[in-house]
Amino acid sequence: MLDYFKLGQGIINNFPTTEGTISLGEKGIQSFQKKNPELKESLDELTKDVTNPSIEIAQKAQGNYSIAYFKLKSGNKLLKQGAYSTTKSPDGVVEKVHVEADGLVTTMSKENGKTKMRVIEKPETSSTPPKPSSTELTHEEIVDSFFKRQSDVIKGLDKKNHWVHQAISNMSPKELEELGNLANDAAKKGIKIPFDKEYEYIEMLLPMTDGRKHAVKIFPGFYRDKLNMRIYLDKDIPDDKYKTYRDVDPKHHPGALHSFEIICPEELKKDLQSDNALERLKARKKLADKINYMWDESEAKYFVDTYEKETHYYLWQKGIHQSPLKPSY
Repeated sequence: MLDYFKLGQGIINNFPTTEGTISLGEKGIQSFQKKNPELKESLDELTKDVTNPSIEIAQKAQGNYSIAYFKLKSGNKLLKQGAYSTTKSPDGVVEKVHVEADGLVTTMSKENGKTKMRVIEKPETSSTPPKPSSTELTHEEIVDSFFKRQSDVIKGLDKKNHWVHQAISNMSPKELEELGNLANDAAKKGIKIPFDKEYEYIEMLLPMTDGRKHAVKIFPGFYRDKLNMRIYLDKDIPDDKYKTYRDVDPKHHPGALHSFEIICPEELKKDLQSDNALERLKARKKLADKINYMWDESEAKYFVDTYEKETHYYLWQKGIHQSPLKPSY
């Protein structure tokens, strides 16, 4: 069996993070293998006995989390698709694999040297309701699968948070599907949102004046018709134990205050604090999309200037004499 952990590691180590998808045809695969021997064995096994193979690859990274996606096709026919992710925690690195091929869904995880694996039949999509069978997924199995796939995107979804699991279990299949689509779209854009309504922050990627997208943690707050944000950057992002910007000690976690006008703040404020988990998460995703849409070059420059001024003393104490957001020449 193909070592998907090795394949995923190779993709993350050898492919750049990108907004779009990198496509390799048969000649492109062969050329890439010559330049990247680390992936040769895995790609050979992945494309073995495949006529006219092509591979689509995408990779995202944010903070302590990285994920790689791949699709294997023969001509226009999709043969196999999957994802590999790594998450760094105080207890070590957690690796996860999700693969769909030949009507089966394989999920694997590796943590502290232990590997777990589960294989189930992929539910068929049909216009007529499927007949009940022993392989039909129960609602509890669907919830468990959701946890495994989305726990790194909607932060707080883990087995220790039994109350969170219960809230998800109480959702209807339609609501769970909607939440899954929301989480998938968030993952593609590098967005992480907390489940708990007492946590105000959002994690995402924003382009800065140095030409790169930086991982940021945003604590939002509303004042009249404006959205005020305390933004923390890269290595200075505070831990999840801080719920709002008021909890963060600015001496140890320097950020910069940023604000701009935003549409419908009252509606957003209401939904962000909703007791309905789905509505609350939809509001957080909407807020992240609005921030991303309104963040242009002038906003980035304004933030960079503010960040450099507000964090100057902190950076100087660490021996850094220039903001990491300023390009070096």
